Amino acid sequence: MTEGAPAHARPDGAVNPALRVFKVPPTDISINAYGMVTIQPTTPGINPMEFVIPALDDYEDLGCSNFSMELGLKKSNNANLVADEQLWVTNNLAHTIIKQIDLQLNGTLISRQSDTYHYKAYIEDLLNFNPEDEKTVLTPQGWFNDWGFPTPMDRFQHRQRHPSQ
Repeated sequence: MTEGAPAHARPDGAVNPALRVFKVPPTDISINAYGMVTIQPTTPGINPMEFVIPALDDYEDLGCSNFSMELGLKKSNNANLVADEQLWVTNNLAHTIIKQIDLQLNGTLISRQSDTYHYKAYIEDLLNFNPEDEKTVLTPQGWFNDWGFPTPMDRFQHRQRHPSQ
């Protein structure tokens, strides 16, 4: 018997594309521009505040979304502050002024929160960030270090004074 000739001059065989780890994946160039859209609240007051993002034909990157507001600080009797008065706001200001966030996509409730959002945000910031982050990432949300982190030298001196701890 004679051997048959191959169907193609040089058959490559079947290769799983997931195994091609050294090949650069194709780049999506279909999104080549972006636009900023300002969405006003749909409710007239501030309690509660509701925003509705209408459906768009374009891609919406929620990771690049932001929320901005203007604050006016007054005394408890609604009077304006005078120039020499000192005012201290609470730590993590951006999260403490929001009591509850309910997220709905296409009318479906994605995340239901209780009215303890500000506690959750504060604890997450304490656990997920280090002292260097307070100067960069945490500053825009109103974080300030009100209790201080011990420096490495302070920890070393404490261990020398109290070796049993």
